Amino acid sequence: MTPRRRRVCSGLFLRVGRRLDDDSGFALIFAMGIVFVVLVLSTTVLGMSVHNVEQSAYDRRRVSAVVAAEAGLNQTFSFIASASPSEIASSGCQFAQTLEGEPQDASFTAVATLYDAAGNTIPCNQAATIVPASLSLYSEGTTGTTTRRMETYVQLQPVYGGFEGAVVSESGLNLVNNLTINGDQSHDADVIVPSGSAVISNNSSIGGSLYVPNGSASVSNNGLISNDIWANGALTISNNFQILGDVRSSTSTISITNNAHVGGSATAGTGITGSANVSGGVYPNSPSGPPPSYTYPQITWDEQEWVSAGYTVTTYTTCPAAVTALAGQTLTGNRVIRITAVCALSFGGNTTIRFDGNLAVVTDGSIRSSNNVKWEAVNGPRSLFLITAYQSSLSCAGGTHDVVDSNNVSYPGATVLFYSVCGVTIANNSGFTGQVMGRPVSIANNFTMNYVPMIVPGTNVVGFDQSIMYIREARLS
Repeated sequence: MTPRRRRVCSGLFLRVGRRLDDDSGFALIFAMGIVFVVLVLSTTVLGMSVHNVEQSAYDRRRVSAVVAAEAGLNQTFSFIASASPSEIASSGCQFAQTLEGEPQDASFTAVATLYDAAGNTIPCNQAATIVPASLSLYSEGTTGTTTRRMETYVQLQPVYGGFEGAVVSESGLNLVNNLTINGDQSHDADVIVPSGSAVISNNSSIGGSLYVPNGSASVSNNGLISNDIWANGALTISNNFQILGDVRSSTSTISITNNAHVGGSATAGTGITGSANVSGGVYPNSPSGPPPSYTYPQITWDEQEWVSAGYTVTTYTTCPAAVTALAGQTLTGNRVIRITAVCALSFGGNTTIRFDGNLAVVTDGSIRSSNNVKWEAVNGPRSLFLITAYQSSLSCAGGTHDVVDSNNVSYPGATVLFYSVCGVTIANNSGFTGQVMGRPVSIANNFTMNYVPMIVPGTNVVGFDQSIMYIREARLS
């Protein structure tokens, strides 16, 4: 009985051992499972990596687009800070630029909307006639396919600058007999003749340049110009007249005779006579473009501009009433005497007008001072504006809109602007600090002026101070 039991057990062990040794299929399945798990994990990791790379690239594009949009705001701010209303109108209120960068370029497009003081929209092409009080601005920056938009709202305060030119004379110029014009900053007392020709003679000294963009120029008899002469037409220099800078005739001849002298070069559209009197180069038959053009300023009457600048305006409908107001007392504070009649505001015979504050006389007629008249600034320096207001289509016949100064008129303590829609005449022992603008200007006989550019409220805006109310990122429209 015992041996049989032993055989049975031996057979059982043999069969179990065979099953345990045959495990190759299980190992293969296990290995394939591990490979599948690794593959899934690898695919997931790769997908996440690709997503992160794409997200990182998008973030870079987004940041670059925002920076580009902000660049559009900043460029517009910079432009407005130093732009005149006419320059704003010419811009179309739109600004665009491509910005080079790595790994790709960016660009912006900025568009401004202008508003007046009442909040009404101003068409951009009207900014030259309606000075904007505020603007809204959006700028869209783009990098690749990503675009971001920034918006801002800015309040504007005009910055006024002085007019260019010590003497500006439209329709010709005549300066004669012991005349001296000194510069404000070195030799900057330029004389500008926008239309017509210029004549300067008899011991006349100009501490700047002479520009005649639409006519000829003649200078003679012991005078001096500290810088250049540039005329579109013929240029004549004679009788000991000295030019320290260059001389140029864009289209015609230059004649330098009778001990006249040019310290710089001479360039003419055609021939040059007297080249031996030129220290620098001589360039005949060298035509060129005309001198820089100049538009005669239009100082119109705008009461609100003067009020905003801190002036008290008093209006008179007759000249005698204005004479009484000016000559009968010392005016205090910043004042405007506004005369709406086309009449002659005349002072003469040892009259003194005193003002303790800036004073403007703005008339639709003429202003005449003669025979020992004194415009005296108390506790100066003060600004004095003698203005016949600009109006279109006026007739200048008969001197009804002229400014005239003759025979010992003085301006102690005052910086003076002579401005007329028509002519300005100054003669016989007059002198002051300031500027002269007329259509035309005639100055003669013992005149001395120290050039200082004048700032007139409401005119000659040279830029804008800006108060930024907000800057924010906005949804694309």
